[in-house]
Amino acid sequence: MPAEPPEPPKPPARPPEPPAAPALREADFYLEGGCMVFTAAYHLRRGYCCGNRCRHCPYQDWNR
Repeated sequence: MPAEPPEPPKPPARPPEPPAAPALREADFYLEGGCMVFTAAYHLRRGYCCGNRCRHCPYQDWNR
């Protein structure tokens, strides 16, 4: 009886998704030059740094 072919390798596991951002409130951002600027209060509610060098990021000091 012939040997069964080996199973194909499984794709690598996807990294976990970051937690969903909380719903926006009026005090979470302001518009400046057509861009949405998030406040520090919003960043704290979100709970992590996204690494986009946000102006009001309470997790990193991007202005150094």
